[in-house]
Amino acid sequence: MLATLILAAMSLTAEQKETIVTVTALLCIKFGLTPSIDSITYHHWWDLRAKARVLDNGPDYNVKTCPCTGFFGGNSTTSAINNFYPLVSRKIQELINSNQ
Repeated sequence: MLATLILAAMSLTAEQKETIVTVTALLCIKFGLTPSIDSITYHHWWDLRAKARVLDNGPDYNVKTCPCTGFFGGNSTTSAINNFYPLVSRKIQELINSNQ
């Protein structure tokens, strides 16, 4: 039962995915950000004690655990670059174009 709940929590519905991408795109527009590992970071990329960014070296540091590694392909920088940031960039353009 617990495994079923954990697996269910690890997948996003289409609506949840669209909401995350849209809100992130709106924040990027508001604050003039371009999606990248320097502007949008995952909590899993930060050492909790040193408050330093460790990116994909999380297992070597005291980082926040993240059971939802399936979101947008995973919590690595490669997954963010290949899966999440392109969706946000496309949404930014879509939102900008719809307001012209």
